[in-house]
Amino acid sequence: MNGLGVAIAALFVPVLLWAEKKERRKLKLFSKSLASLGFVVFALELNAWSTTYGLSILTGLVFGLIGDVCLAIKGKSWFVAGLVSFLCGHAVYALAFLGLGQSTTMWGTIALLFCAVLVILFWAKPHAGAMSVPIAIYSVVIAAMIYTAVSATFSGATVLVAAGAIIFAISDLAVLRERFIRKQYVNKLVGLPLYYLAQLLIAASLAWVV
Repeated sequence: MNGLGVAIAALFVPVLLWAEKKERRKLKLFSKSLASLGFVVFALELNAWSTTYGLSILTGLVFGLIGDVCLAIKGKSWFVAGLVSFLCGHAVYALAFLGLGQSTTMWGTIALLFCAVLVILFWAKPHAGAMSVPIAIYSVVIAAMIYTAVSATFSGATVLVAAGAIIFAISDLAVLRERFIRKQYVNKLVGLPLYYLAQLLIAASLAWVV
């Protein structure tokens, strides 16, 4: 019966939030690793290995798991490793969504995403320093993921694809604010549940794509 992966994530996300609040580093690493393992398990429960789309989504989820572990470990090099892992995950998702078919009437979405990327870069650049270029690259890849997801949904794919991609991007903004703008617990209180919801929605799309 499917649901073990969702249950694992639902159990450990609150523990993770508590660990973040109390700044318990070891518990943070433990709970985050298990919460992220939850969405990988969920994809496996949905037979992710049985289709090309499923394998792509599973790969993206594994990149997410690796990125989460890296971000849970303190240090700039670990943060960069996590950023690269998430970048790869977003790129894999974009390619997976591309394979679902794309709408031919999405120019408005392209313009909107272009403006959104510019706003994000304008917001983050004064604080990012040497990370400005990586953030710019990351923002473009996120935009590509959102575009292919929304376009696929307009082309007939499940709405879970677009919802997951958009919520994922919103959670990324919380990470950006925490790392480069202002460190506040609210960033994690909002960003982490959204992130896990996004990953679970993307994994859940496997049930509608055969």
